[in-house]
Amino acid sequence: MLGWRMSLNRLHIRRIFIAATAILLGCVPALVAEMDTKIEFHTSGGFTGNLLFDSNSVNDAYSAASANIKFYPYSNLEVSLENEYTYYGKIFGLSNFNGGVGLTFIPTDNDSRLSLYFNGRFNSRLYRMDYSGFNSDIFEISTAVGYLIAPAFQMRSGFMFKSERYPGGHTHEEDEEEEQFPTFDISPDNEVYEFFLGGNLALFGHVALDIEGGYERLNLTYVNPPTDSMFAFWEDPPSRILRNYLNPNKDSLIDGTLDAYYISPRISFHIKDKIGVNVIYIYRAFSDPDNIIIPGLSIKFLSPWASVYEDDAIAINLKTYLVPGMIVTAGAGYWDKDFLTSEQERPASDGLAGPTTIINDRKDETSKFYLGVQKPFTFRSGLFLEPTLYMEYISNRSSYDFYDYSAFSAAFGLIFRL
Repeated sequence: MLGWRMSLNRLHIRRIFIAATAILLGCVPALVAEMDTKIEFHTSGGFTGNLLFDSNSVNDAYSAASANIKFYPYSNLEVSLENEYTYYGKIFGLSNFNGGVGLTFIPTDNDSRLSLYFNGRFNSRLYRMDYSGFNSDIFEISTAVGYLIAPAFQMRSGFMFKSERYPGGHTHEEDEEEEQFPTFDISPDNEVYEFFLGGNLALFGHVALDIEGGYERLNLTYVNPPTDSMFAFWEDPPSRILRNYLNPNKDSLIDGTLDAYYISPRISFHIKDKIGVNVIYIYRAFSDPDNIIIPGLSIKFLSPWASVYEDDAIAINLKTYLVPGMIVTAGAGYWDKDFLTSEQERPASDGLAGPTTIINDRKDETSKFYLGVQKPFTFRSGLFLEPTLYMEYISNRSSYDFYDYSAFSAAFGLIFRL
């Protein structure tokens, strides 16, 4: 079984992983001498005007430092080790360590018409005590095959499996929140299986078209809509949702699946080798999600369900070298998000007695704009240094007023590469 259950073994695994990371970092000079190695250090600091992405508009400053090492024992094999620590000033409990190890194997030659790709990764994120319920372990394996049918036309297909485990066993941020909003004692552990098929075609001039479609199956734990009304069997057809709240004493958790389909065309082109532009469209749809209710306040900031939605999105991205010695990126995007039905906090203004949570749908419209500037420096010693500046603005409108918000963030960073 690919999943790990919550136990002391999980803590031991993390301790072994962190110890192994420290040992490998200490052995960097020897590893550099013995094999082809790439080392990158990244430090950054920033500010966000809406850290939790909701109407509370909590602002905070943060800083981060990371070390990434890639080893190449063979020309077609890459072993990577990544570690990052992020510190938050106001909401200290969100500070976290994220460590991962990966393995990539490409057995085919660069000039071969057939290309094969295999990748495996393990990643663990550890928060401070206040948010330890969101600690997660992620295991992912993927493989892909591509074939060059013609000089300007290539097809690809692949498979991905992802296992995500939460040792905290629930999605609540604070213990008193469980008392205020009593609900199921659930674990957000989940597994995702994905199959995809795509191709890219070079068109006239400097224009390229890429299309990819796929199928995803997500294993999840959910609750069927409640039907405990005494009048349910009199109706034709029977009412599906006859109670607008969940009751752990009457409703049961179910292990089930959620199927999704997507298609994503992308067109890209460049102008005189100085400006590159791509436009990406994504359409994603669930298969029969109407009987699925995610219990708990499960679409908040750190929830694993916060990014599970259907409908479409479009984004345009630009990259230019027009400013001498600099790389400037900019873009805009729009997302139409239809989330799974879940529990939401009942507005205090409704004046009604009863449970403090209700079952409701949530639909968002998100707009995003960003600008990034990079200035790379390469020294004769082989050292690479790159200062970066990134700014982003997000506007979100939601059927659930709690998620009507805007957010501006800015960050400055330095990348060192050996």
